[in-house]
Amino acid sequence: SDLAKMEKKIGGSWETGIWSFYPVGLMPNGKTKPYLPFASRDYRHSDERFSRFSMYLPGYLIRGDLAQNLGFDENAPEDADVKFLVGAILEGKDYVLTDVPLKTADPFENDYYNYRRQYNPVWYTGTLREVYLPLLKEYPDSSFVQAMAVYQISIRFACNRNDRSKNLLQGEALDKFFETVSQVLELVDDSIAVTYNMNGMKMLPKYMGLVFLRLKYRDPELMPTLCVGGSCPSAYAAVYNGALLDTHMTLKAAITCLDYNKRTKELVIDGRLTNAYVFDYDQIRCQLVMGDGQTDAVPTRVYSLDKYFGISMYKDYTFQVRVSAAELKAGSTLAVRFRYGELVMNLPL
Repeated sequence: SDLAKMEKKIGGSWETGIWSFYPVGLMPNGKTKPYLPFASRDYRHSDERFSRFSMYLPGYLIRGDLAQNLGFDENAPEDADVKFLVGAILEGKDYVLTDVPLKTADPFENDYYNYRRQYNPVWYTGTLREVYLPLLKEYPDSSFVQAMAVYQISIRFACNRNDRSKNLLQGEALDKFFETVSQVLELVDDSIAVTYNMNGMKMLPKYMGLVFLRLKYRDPELMPTLCVGGSCPSAYAAVYNGALLDTHMTLKAAITCLDYNKRTKELVIDGRLTNAYVFDYDQIRCQLVMGDGQTDAVPTRVYSLDKYFGISMYKDYTFQVRVSAAELKAGSTLAVRFRYGELVMNLPL
């Protein structure tokens, strides 16, 4: 059985007091979906390593003496189980996330439609204020606690992105939630606040790191510093207070619509840039390069908004290019050339 596998895994290693199964969700259609997106294997952790963790408390085995030193906060608005687990991990100093599976029908927190707590208004402001703020103040130097706080904020935003918005927080209630998020992020290091792909889960797009910094510093116009050049003239790094938000490796172009105008005999191309959020859009210049010719792109504002809790928090850089049919040649390749000050680069399409 899986329990026997876990017993064998632990063996005599009782000095490690916390062991976690690898949670696997049972879907209504009979299929299974692992809680964690990365391949199952053993991960040993400490307070300084927070890249892999499970928040599913029923999947843990905790040594009795560790649990005896902890209280279970029955007055917590929500997430009392998470609070208990974080306390156990800090008490035990490290833990092991194993590859031994544990199947369950409980919806995990990254199930943005079926996870129960996302439909309780107190899970948002109340729980952040009464569970995670005290943890951050009690353990101000713990990177694990800081990462856990950012993870919990990310879950709440992901559960309410675009058409997933539950419409639970509006007006003054939404303002209080954003203010509480700012208070939480004030106690988190910038490098952790901007961590993308937290716990291996692509819960939020990369630009949300910048959104979190803007909330932390209460500055909606905050922008990172762009470091350009070095050994590669087309390379850049977007940095704020030493925290790396993004690099040239992620900037890409995409064609969202392709049409042929028979009246004007033009090929009409609508496109967008991915991960251009670190730039001042007014200073971006794009061209469509086809063969030996190039055509300037015109910025547009089509299909560009991304909303959280019903509030627009991001817009893509979108553009349109019109190419005369006379310029179209068989075998010609297309590329989008990106210009921003001294930075010039052809983007993957």
